Amino acid sequence: MHAAITGLFLAALTTTVCADGTPTGTNLIVNGGFDGGLSGWQVLYERPATWWPMDANGDPASGSAFLRNAYVGNGATSAILMLCIPVKGGETVYASGDVLLPEHMDPEGHRASILVWSHFGENCFADGEPVTYPTLYEQGPDWQFIEGTGVVPPGADFISVMLGVGKSHDVTEIGDAYFDNIFVGLRDSEWVIRGS
Repeated sequence: MHAAITGLFLAALTTTVCADGTPTGTNLIVNGGFDGGLSGWQVLYERPATWWPMDANGDPASGSAFLRNAYVGNGATSAILMLCIPVKGGETVYASGDVLLPEHMDPEGHRASILVWSHFGENCFADGEPVTYPTLYEQGPDWQFIEGTGVVPPGADFISVMLGVGKSHDVTEIGDAYFDNIFVGLRDSEWVIRGS
C-alpha cells in the first residue's frame, strides 16, 4: 500500500521545490553520508540497494548508496531505502542530498528522488500525506545537489525519508542512481534550520 501511495503522489507532481539556504543545523538522518555501509536505513520490499565506494565528496573513507529500479516503468518512483523520524504536525521539513543519475539509453525515462512522507499513526507505514520530494531528472556523469521543503500536516506523528529511482511509463531499461550526503532538518518560523 505504501509504495502505491508514493507512486500516485509522484505521478501527480512534477516539479522540484528549492529552498534558499545551505543546510546548517542538526541532521535528523542517521548515516546520511553512507560511511562504510547502509546502516540505519531500512531496505524496502527487498529492492536492490548496495553500499558503493564512490563518494560525492571524493572521500575514500566514505561512499554512497547505489539503488536500482529493475521494474517496468509505471510513472512512479520505487522507494528503496527508508528512515522513520518522529515529528510534530505543522513543522517545516527541509530535505537535501547529492545525487548522481547516470546516463541511461532513455534520456528522459529516469529520475532519482528523496521522498518525504508524513504518517498519522504509530509508525511510518500508517496512512499519510506527501511533504516534499526533491527530484533529479537530469542524467549525467556528475553529482548534483537537490533540495526541497514542505510542511508536515497537522496531526502527523512521523515522517518517512525514502530514497528511490523512478521510471516513466513502459520504460523497461534498468534505472540506477547514487545518493550521498542526505540531510533532513526542521525549520522554525524564521527559516533557520534547527535540530529537534
